[in-house]
Amino acid sequence: MAFMDLFKPRFKHSNSRVREEAVKRLKDQNLLKHIAKNDEISYVREVAVEKLKDQKLLLDIAKKDENYWVRLKAWKQLAGPKTLNGIDSLSRSTRGAAVEELDPEKWLDLLIDIAKNDKEGGIFPDYTVREAAEKKLKKFIEILEDQKQIANFAKNGEPKSVRKTAVLKLEDQELLADIAKNDLDAFVRETAVRKLDPSKWQELLADIAKNDEYYESNIEAVRKLRDQKLLADVVKNAGSWRIQKSAIEKIDANKWQDLLLKIAKNNDGDMSVRRIALDKLEDERIIAEIAKTSKTKISEYPADTSTGIGRSFYTLIKKKDLTKISNKKLLEDIVKNAIDPYVRKNTVQFLGETKILNPSKWQNLLADIAKNDKDKEVREYAVRKLDQSKWQDLLAWLTKNEKYSLSRQEAVNKLNPGKWQDLFADIAKNDKDHLVRLNAVRKLNRNKWQNLLSKIARNDKDSGVRTVAVMELKDQKLLADIAKNDKSAEVRKAAVEKLEDREALNWVAKNDEYTDIFGYSVRKAAEIRIRVISAKPEELVKIAKNDKDQDIRKAAVEILEDQEVLAWIAKYDESSMVRESSYDRIKELKRK
Repeated sequence: MAFMDLFKPRFKHSNSRVREEAVKRLKDQNLLKHIAKNDEISYVREVAVEKLKDQKLLLDIAKKDENYWVRLKAWKQLAGPKTLNGIDSLSRSTRGAAVEELDPEKWLDLLIDIAKNDKEGGIFPDYTVREAAEKKLKKFIEILEDQKQIANFAKNGEPKSVRKTAVLKLEDQELLADIAKNDLDAFVRETAVRKLDPSKWQELLADIAKNDEYYESNIEAVRKLRDQKLLADVVKNAGSWRIQKSAIEKIDANKWQDLLLKIAKNNDGDMSVRRIALDKLEDERIIAEIAKTSKTKISEYPADTSTGIGRSFYTLIKKKDLTKISNKKLLEDIVKNAIDPYVRKNTVQFLGETKILNPSKWQNLLADIAKNDKDKEVREYAVRKLDQSKWQDLLAWLTKNEKYSLSRQEAVNKLNPGKWQDLFADIAKNDKDHLVRLNAVRKLNRNKWQNLLSKIARNDKDSGVRTVAVMELKDQKLLADIAKNDKSAEVRKAAVEKLEDREALNWVAKNDEYTDIFGYSVRKAAEIRIRVISAKPEELVKIAKNDKDQDIRKAAVEILEDQEVLAWIAKYDESSMVRESSYDRIKELKRK
């Protein structure tokens, strides 16, 4: 407390809280006027304003005081009528709160005018004077019982939320119908649609379902539709696939088979609409007809479309549709004659999984598909499912005549090695696809085809094919040459693992420069090979069973002769790579 406060009245005290308490006890209107206009602290002025009776001064404070709460307090203290002019004369930030004080019963026209026309902002950035009036009107409408007044608001109210609130209370079906069709606001129209009596307005609901621009109005109209002819008309003429879909869900499938068939068969139509139409169909002949004519839609996005990346595939016919077809001839007809390869493939897969056809008929169908289907993936699937014991001649024909490399690969894999050695030799030399050649090389009898294997090991363009050929070679001189000179580290390493020439191995161990990302090098392969071929039989067994390096154990396994030891390793070695090599070595020894 300042020393001079001892000599001042408490309403002039330097402490604003002391002044506030003193003002609460004041009755002198002149002093209150002075404090209300001049005190530097807003809450002191507010207390003074609350006790003022001078209406002119209160209006002046309501207009001009710098503090919102003081202005608002002054507005509330005004005893006279709060006219539009009075509100307009207030400062901008006070007007929203002032509107909230208006009695709708007395100032309805004023509130309507403000709600429709006012553009000024209120105290908060997201709060407008117009919204304050709108809020008052909505609350007023919510308690209204007079249907004439409600109807007037529903038809003419502004803004749209006022009309919507009125529509929620409106009972006049004629007016609701007019609003549902003609109101400019989508939300108001939808609210009116929700209140329509479906027993009275079926044709109007169908019109709204087809023509309203707002999806929710369309959907609500369809939900209320009962008339099957009108629903069918919506299905035919709605501008949105979503509305068509909703209408299809409600139509009687038994009555509208032709319409559903037409929709499901329309390859240019929306896939989801066609899908729901197909779901409602049960006649297997109709489903088979759709399956034969349906086309998969392929949507492409910015991506590498040459590889299929960035493509979306939408196939209408699913396996659940095929389950509705019990007639085997219809299913076979789809497999042979459907224009969409995805449908043909799905049907072939379905037949294979369900085993509907007897094995002989199934295999004959597969053979026909493998040879004659126009789509490479369908043919390849059929080749994979062929019984190789029955179709050796067909498989041999496919290896030479099938254009799709995956089908040729599968055909080569299924051929009997003992019967088709000359064919394998021809494929290994001449097929354009390296994987087909590789599979053929694996099928060659190594004892019969060393000369051919030598040529392939030297000359094939693909390192994978050369590697497989090298693994079958016996010629140590050639292996040494390949181990030193082949451009591919993979091929050189394969040659090293077959080499027995220590001089050549030592050369590789000193001079090869390749090391892979895991630190494994051709030099290491040579070093391992030197170690295992130098080991005595007993030492080799110990290496194969106990060496810490799995690559060394694998190398030892590959030259072991003891099948009992190999069987133990195949069962117990911690490395799957070593176990597999042991198993392969056992098979090799048994063939010898």
